[in-house]
Amino acid sequence: MPNRSKANATKRFSAVIAGVLIFATSSGPIAAKNVTKSTFVVKDSRNIGANPVRVAAAQGTKNKPNIALFGGNPKIWPKIRNAVIEAEAMGYPVRAILVGPASEKPSLEIYANGQHVTRSIDPNRISKQALVTLIKDIHKRFYKT
Repeated sequence: MPNRSKANATKRFSAVIAGVLIFATSSGPIAAKNVTKSTFVVKDSRNIGANPVRVAAAQGTKNKPNIALFGGNPKIWPKIRNAVIEAEAMGYPVRAILVGPASEKPSLEIYANGQHVTRSIDPNRISKQALVTLIKDIHKRFYKT
């Protein structure tokens, strides 16, 4: 029974990420006030191993950090996305969120200047505000902003 539940969670997470990818790439107008353009991208890396995702996350981090997200819990996505959007609005942008294999233990990792700069963080336990603060602190330490 746990395998079926995990498979269903993976399918739901896949649907959420697919929706995010479609939304992020759509060019239609958005009817909302106070909308700011976000510059981060979401990369679907669920079909490769965890270590290749980590290598990819370390790349391209000369000016902005990347986040690698593992574990496949769709309920955490809005919190992670909103934290990145809030950090960016404060002047601390993230280059990309790489969504890794859902079969891995839930983990959020941040990469800056080509290296893994955080311990593995349980994305189910970190608050949105704590993640915003962490992104801000990483910028101050690694990017002198």
